[in-house]
Amino acid sequence: MILIKIVEMLSIIAITYLVYFLFIAIRKEQLKKFKNNTFYKYLIKVYKLDPKKHDMKNMVKIIGLANGFIIAITYEIVLCVKGLTLQLLMSFAVFILLDLIIYHIVGKILKGRE
Repeated sequence: MILIKIVEMLSIIAITYLVYFLFIAIRKEQLKKFKNNTFYKYLIKVYKLDPKKHDMKNMVKIIGLANGFIIAITYEIVLCVKGLTLQLLMSFAVFILLDLIIYHIVGKILKGRE
């Protein structure tokens, strides 16, 4: 049972990462638009990162991986809850909490690399 959950979680992370990579990192016009991405702006503004020191493709990969973790963990936690209303409330709360925690970790790592 645990092995199935791990495989499920890893597949969600991989799919999310691949979608991000295929639709943003490979296309040059999408890569230029990525500077207006909310998560990118958040990391740059809150953690005072220098955009010139970080390669845009690497930022796309890091944010894609972070989003994959957020979606996969939220999905797995919400599956443990019974009832649609409770699942919706739980997913919103978990998603916001994970968003803040994971982007804080990513921001600190990126700041340390400067």
